Amino acid sequence: MEEIKDKLHEMINQLEMNNLEKTTTKINQYLTFLAVSKELWGRIPPLPTIEASESIIAPVVEDNINLLTGEAFPLERKLTGGFLDIPNGDSIFVPEKVIRLQNFVHGDYLTFTRISETNIKFEKVKESQIWEQSKRREIDFCIAKKRENGSWYSDERIYMGERVPIKINDATMTFNFTDEIAMKLHINELDLIVIAYDVNNINDYRIVWRYPEHQKISSLSPSCTPAKHEKKLKKSKNYWANDNERELVKGNTIIVVGGEFRKKDFDELTKEGEFTMIFLSGKESKSRIKAAARNASLIISAGNHSSHRGSSIAKLMAKKYHLPFRASPTSLSSIKRAIIHGLSCPEIQFYSLFNNV
Repeated sequence: MEEIKDKLHEMINQLEMNNLEKTTTKINQYLTFLAVSKELWGRIPPLPTIEASESIIAPVVEDNINLLTGEAFPLERKLTGGFLDIPNGDSIFVPEKVIRLQNFVHGDYLTFTRISETNIKFEKVKESQIWEQSKRREIDFCIAKKRENGSWYSDERIYMGERVPIKINDATMTFNFTDEIAMKLHINELDLIVIAYDVNNINDYRIVWRYPEHQKISSLSPSCTPAKHEKKLKKSKNYWANDNERELVKGNTIIVVGGEFRKKDFDELTKEGEFTMIFLSGKESKSRIKAAARNASLIISAGNHSSHRGSSIAKLMAKKYHLPFRASPTSLSSIKRAIIHGLSCPEIQFYSLFNNV
């Protein structure tokens, strides 16, 4: 806690007009970290001790690369890490850790600078317009397990505070991985991990990330219970898991572009949470959209896939009115997840639940 206080004081002391927006964003990230940590774990964990060389700097893979100072190139996201394709035929590898810590996504334009004989620094200069086109998908908060014979696997994840089977397109999945991967990522039993896979080939997957020590399953959700099917959720009349979720959504206005055919399905959800959902088709007048966005806290693009017609309209609205954007399937559970994620982490402006099924 004291460490965060010191960082906040330092940022406020350095606040000037030319860094107002960037500093405000950083301050909000720390405040969100405090709020979410208290809600999830009941305490404030220490900040990860990450050296600067780990957060923004990557080793040079090919020593003969001719770096083009100041020029930006699009990131091509791979299952693990990514590449910047340079016109002269070279490729610059961007490690997974760098991508995650700096929130890079597929299509972001990055510059790179050689800061030593062995290290490269990456910086984002232009937001991606094609992040939804990536064939890479992620499954977050998966539970690492060990069989009696010592082999590693994951067949469950944490979703809305519950242990649920890992599913892709309604098929229950089990992902196996080796001791070598477990050792490389320092994975212990019941650690929470991220699995990335190719949307065109589910069997092509990687274990790409291990969540920090304080985000083990035992601390993240001490009373995890078996999954409840969405139909049971609809019958229960208890749409929000706890008071924290209800307090998070209470009083907010959320715009949903697309999915208007399911509008009635969300009546009980909004009534119990005491918030407002405005459904738009994307064909409304500019004055109607402006009026809706004026008091909104979040914009959700709802569709059967991540690139439906209303998605581009929703993203333009989010950019114009500086609102967080979430792309989501139209199911009740997916929209609820998008709401919680968008309101909990508003500093992440663009996020797709299609990439994190």
